[in-house]
Amino acid sequence: MSRWFVLGNGPSLNDTPLDKLIGENTIGMNRIHLIYDKTDWRPTIYMKVDYNPYLKDDWQYNVKLHLDMGIKCYLWEDLKDGYPEGHMHHEYMPTGIGDYPNAVWVKRCEHHDYSWENTKRAKAWHLPRICTAFSTISVAMQIAVLEGATEIYLLGCDLGMTSGKTHFVEGYLPEEAHHREYTEWMNGNFIEAHKLARASSPIPIFNATVGGDLEIHPRVDINEILCHTKS
Repeated sequence: MSRWFVLGNGPSLNDTPLDKLIGENTIGMNRIHLIYDKTDWRPTIYMKVDYNPYLKDDWQYNVKLHLDMGIKCYLWEDLKDGYPEGHMHHEYMPTGIGDYPNAVWVKRCEHHDYSWENTKRAKAWHLPRICTAFSTISVAMQIAVLEGATEIYLLGCDLGMTSGKTHFVEGYLPEEAHHREYTEWMNGNFIEAHKLARASSPIPIFNATVGGDLEIHPRVDINEILCHTKS
């Protein structure tokens, strides 16, 4: 048995025993480094498979930090070279980070641009080719499967982006990102991503998040899980 812990960036991470994850198989994402000053834990795998236009100036730091730590990183392939002048998204990624030996480059699939509101949205995963629809958390669960997980435990997957506090640290997103249209759209995608995972995953997924609004996967107590010796 090989259990993997997939960490979202919800506010419940502040109540999660992160130090007890040291030695476990874990996946962190995006701006997870903002919690490193509170714990000695670091992820086994770091991932970033999209860019956020509200955070266009700091994604390179986030990614290079983990690459330079020697952590295996699953990264959206466009992060390697960025966009050339004249490209419609050049202002968001004018340069890339180049290639690294510990980078695994992820290609966007045909479902990526179709959100939960669209009739062409993804209906199932298509492993071993990663489905990049809906959200990073969906990709993280698929990576865990590809890495040999036999069971997945979710942490920091609070949902409830429309309720105000959206992440484990104030200022994770700038103030202009906290408007109803954006948060409702993101929350809809998160919910669809978890529904898709429950329907598609070849292995069991459990929600070990402390509190939160996610009820799509069976709930378990993270403290009880971590008391059990990992296989």
